[in-house]
Amino acid sequence: MLFRRIILALAVAAACGASAPAASIPDLTKYEGRTVSAVEVVLEGVPRDERVEADLRTLLAVAVNTQFSAVRVRESLQALFDSGRVANVRVEAADAADAGATVRLRFVVRPQVRVSAVRIELSAPPGAALTEDEIRARLNLLETGARVSRQALDTNADLVQAYLRDRGFYRAEVSHREEVDAAGTGAAVTYTVAAGEQARVDAFNIKVVGLDDARVRPQLMLQTGAPFSLAALDEDLSRLRQAAIAENYLAPQLAHGFTYDSARNLVTVNVTGGVGPKVSVNVTGFEVKEDKRRELLPVLREGSIDYSAVEEGRRRLQVRLQEQGHFFAEVTARCSVDAPPPAPR
Repeated sequence: MLFRRIILALAVAAACGASAPAASIPDLTKYEGRTVSAVEVVLEGVPRDERVEADLRTLLAVAVNTQFSAVRVRESLQALFDSGRVANVRVEAADAADAGATVRLRFVVRPQVRVSAVRIELSAPPGAALTEDEIRARLNLLETGARVSRQALDTNADLVQAYLRDRGFYRAEVSHREEVDAAGTGAAVTYTVAAGEQARVDAFNIKVVGLDDARVRPQLMLQTGAPFSLAALDEDLSRLRQAAIAENYLAPQLAHGFTYDSARNLVTVNVTGGVGPKVSVNVTGFEVKEDKRRELLPVLREGSIDYSAVEEGRRRLQVRLQEQGHFFAEVTARCSVDAPPPAPR
């Protein structure tokens, strides 16, 4: 018997959760009204599994001995993708040339591969303070059972690379590979991380007007020759701010940046700015110890003289008084400038 066959191809990236577009299905009006004589689901690219094929067949909206409908074919495709078990699928429709009264349907399915295990192969120099658990914690939505897609694997490699750069490992290399099991539905994903040598500090230049940096330099983490990381830089910037605040300069303005010398694997840090105005904070009418004042007043603790910080300190003081039984106490805040700037001419 001679057969005429039309193949309806449909491929959707399962990782994106896309639905089957109607434009992907050719005109099937010539089959409308015919009797469906057979419906088959066949796995492609993996060993045949009758149990899995039968399970997927239960998702179809078309059935044997029913009238063919292109709408139901599309609904069947959508149901397969919505199950999360399908990476792509195509439909083959065939009819007997000498009969023309029936149509046979075959859904050719490529199963969705899912993560069966995630492994980390880490190579780092001695004393680098890097662990496989740290790297694993950077991976996003790549736990066991997650869908395997090229986009997800590459995105996670980029996340690991960004984390290593934040730690100062600018020469790090990150790659991944997948080992699919015999059933073709599970993959062990391995990330290979070669951290390389961590960048070190070449110089830490401080040019903050009004700040005696000689007093704070010994406290900095990023000494010349020390390992560089953004976390250490943030801590040192906080130390510089606190050094200014300790001298009652409560609005330090610090700008920072750094340059990386890839040839020497060295970083130069530059901090500029000014300590801001010198501020005296007084509490009258109620005795508050120095450590408690710093705890209650954001102006002292954070070095901010914004109105919101002043108001928050006023509110905290009032709550403190009420906690001690002064229920009708009122706290007001007043700001004054001893030497206001000259008026513009």
